Amino acid sequence: QNTNRTEVYEYNIQTDSWQYFAGLPGPIIPSKSGGSVVLNSKMYCVYSEDSTSIFIYDFILREWSVRKNELGAGTSTIATDGSQI
Repeated sequence: QNTNRTEVYEYNIQTDSWQYFAGLPGPIIPSKSGGSVVLNSKMYCVYSEDSTSIFIYDFILREWSVRKNELGAGTSTIATDGSQI
């Protein structure tokens, strides 16, 4: 993801290059870190300075949604056990 922008890039291991993947529904806070994890065809993105939102990209629908961050605090770390985030 690109700081203070809305672009998300993916790495192509076959071509050893990055390419535009999708745009976030809003700008990322400048100079802050974030993390993401994929579970059940969705990518969940969190940011250290955003205590209110989790950005979710649906690979099947090819669209973003935003859900309330239940942690109540910003974070740059997100993980899955294979069944939940």
